[in-house]
Parts: sequence; C-alpha cells; structure tokens
Amino acid sequence: MNDKYISESGMRGLYACLGSALDNCKDVSKINKISELFDIINLLVEKKIFTSEDGKVIPTLYMLAVKTSAYLKDPVFIEKMFKEFFPGIAPDQKDNLGLYASAYLHYSKNEFDEALMYINRINIHTFQMKYHLRNLQIIITYEKNDYNMFLYILDTHKHFLSKNKSVSDSYKESNMKFLNYTNSLFKLRDSKNRSEIKFLEKTILKDVVVNKHWLIEKIKKLSAS
Repeated sequence: MNDKYISESGMRGLYACLGSALDNCKDVSKINKISELFDIINLLVEKKIFTSEDGKVIPTLYMLAVKTSAYLKDPVFIEKMFKEFFPGIAPDQKDNLGLYASAYLHYSKNEFDEALMYINRINIHTFQMKYHLRNLQIIITYEKNDYNMFLYILDTHKHFLSKNKSVSDSYKESNMKFLNYTNSLFKLRDSKNRSEIKFLEKTILKDVVVNKHWLIEKIKKLSAS
C-alpha cells in the first residue's frame, strides 16, 4: 500500500474501517476471515500504529490480536504481543490480561489443560472477557473430545447469556447458535452422517454466528474424515 502520504491518525482510521468491513462480511465461503483480520493487525504492528496516538495500549485491540493469533495457532505472534505491548497495559488490567493472553498462548500450542488452568485463575470483571473465555472453554472441550465437560459448560454459559442484560438480543443469539452448532459437531463426530455434515456446513456458512471460522474449520475436517 502506498501510504506514505497518509497521517498516522488517518492510517488508524483506514485500518479501523478495513476491520469493520471485514467484521460485517457475511459471505466467508471464499475468504479466510480470521487470516484477513490477522493481516490487518500485523500491519498495525509493522507500521507502529498498534497503540493509540498517545502511545497507550488499547485493551480490546490487544485481546483481539491475542485471540486472532491463537486461532491461527501462531504462538510466536502472541509472545511478540507480550514482549512489545504488555508493558503498556494499564496496571489495574495487567493481572487479568496477562492470564487471558497466557490462556490463548497455551491454546495456540494445543496445550489445552494449561489453557484451562489460566482461564480458571482469572478474576473476571468485564463481560467481554467472560464472553471470549467461556467460548474458548467450549472450543477446548471439543478439541479434547470431552462431551461431559462440554455439557456442563454449555449449561452455565446458556444461563449466563440468558441472565446478562448488558448485551443485545442479536449478540446473545449469535452466541447461543455457536453453542448449539458445537453440540451438533460433537454428535456428528460420532455418527459421521455425511448428509447431516453437509447440511450443517451449508447452514453455518449462511448464518451469523460467533467463532464462525472455527466452526467451518471443524466441519470441514469432519467432511474430509
């Protein structure tokens, strides 16, 4: 990109718009949405505009960078986030964000028990972190093929979503769909019903659901098995 004539503030705005456009992209059948998002984050880091104009680390962006790297199984980038940006996290947020990043770091290395250990150590005060980490717990239960643990977390997560009044109904619905789709993945992993696998894949591709990239990746593995 020929961006030498654009100010830092303009660059931040440009990449924010790119991220928003990607986030609102409904048809992901022909793109790797999570990989595209990682490319945007990586450019922010490379161009030294990952922080705000006053040099502060934005917690939500830091969490997004860590989570995206983890889903791409890129522990090296998460370690880079630790080294370059964790020192700039506000002191009152360091404990939770350090544990948050450690959980995703271990997940990216397929060290699932260690990831769960860090999740359980977090003193969660913000809904956003609860949402991320509860969904990571769900993902890990599938990776470990632990259906009993999944059912337990499923019940607590659904209760949490139904009782939380700080998010929209559409947000809750998207998360509920993720839980139900993951439950279907568990069942199809055992039954290996080809027609049901294909039907679920088409349904997920057309739907609006959190962690869509992960669901598609897993259903494709079932299709190929």
